[in-house]
Amino acid sequence: RGNFQLVTKAGGNRLSGSAYFYLQNKALNSNEFFLKESGNEKPQADRVETGFTIGGPIIKDRFFFFGGYQYTKADTGL
Repeated sequence: RGNFQLVTKAGGNRLSGSAYFYLQNKALNSNEFFLKESGNEKPQADRVETGFTIGGPIIKDRFFFFGGYQYTKADTGL
């Protein structure tokens, strides 16, 4: 599956961007109160999201580019 988005944005004459990383792991999650009381183990909830954005000039003061990428891997145990 994929997702394509087209965004218009005012550009700048500097190269700039961002990067991010998100981790959710069963070993790091706490158990819910009622699951623990009933003797059930924590639900499977593993998720990794990482990505970046980058933008800058192609032609100074005239034409700019901006792009991004995100990778998501999720395992909910269902």
